[in-house]
Amino acid sequence: MADLRNSLTSIELPDPPQGWFECRHALLSDGSLALIRVNRDFGRDRGSFNWRTSRLRLSSFSYGVESPAIEVDGCIWPNVCRLSDGSWLVAAARAREGEANARLFDQFGAALGAFAMGDGLEHVICTAKGATWVGYFDESERAARLLALDAHGDRTWALTGEPYVLDCYALSVTGETAWACTYPDFPILRIENGKLSSWANVEIAGARAIVAKGDHVILAGGYEPDKSRVALLKLGARTAQLVASIEWPAIAEPSAFVGGRDGVLHVVVGGRWRQLAIYDWLEVLR
Repeated sequence: MADLRNSLTSIELPDPPQGWFECRHALLSDGSLALIRVNRDFGRDRGSFNWRTSRLRLSSFSYGVESPAIEVDGCIWPNVCRLSDGSWLVAAARAREGEANARLFDQFGAALGAFAMGDGLEHVICTAKGATWVGYFDESERAARLLALDAHGDRTWALTGEPYVLDCYALSVTGETAWACTYPDFPILRIENGKLSSWANVEIAGARAIVAKGDHVILAGGYEPDKSRVALLKLGARTAQLVASIEWPAIAEPSAFVGGRDGVLHVVVGGRWRQLAIYDWLEVLR
């Protein structure tokens, strides 16, 4: 890790306004970071927190500037992204059958509509050209636990065959290409122009974030005792081979956000946003 410290970008995040508390974060297609605040102390009351009676404050942050915020009603474990037209998508992780748990808001917070995205949302990621990639965890009853939607919530792609996916542990995009690492076998999956490619991954299990660029992938996190592990792999003909790994204790923090997009691993914890690019790691290894 010491050799990589000079390659890490580290940015201090703005404090929440009075009466608001840090809740979650998300990576947006323009390179900014979504700041998701809630009107109650989520960190203190995590075990008994009532999402349905909360309020959310959404803004984006980039180059030291925070955008104007919108305020909307809360929902259970909100997944947030921003569509290509600038509207916000807020989707509840848990939903009753048929419930319209995905809500759309314009840049001023006005409601634009809602649609059902289903129960068990693990990841929701929007691309610059309008696709919304969705990964589900194992409590979802959906047959497809990895799929893509258009701006109206209509399915445009779904993984319904092999490899079998019980839980979408990690999901990211590089441009319009989606990447995933899924339970139980943790293959590296790439969906590009509707075509699925898969690489066996026999060395890294339980990763919570994936990052991809070219023929290299970062998998971050894992089961005990590997929660702090960040691994760099190279994609061969059919198998992903481990190139290097480091320990990054920050990613094991319960409050840490760990995500990937466009070849960069992002870690947010303790009011700082840190970034590690695959390109920079490869430069250090040369």
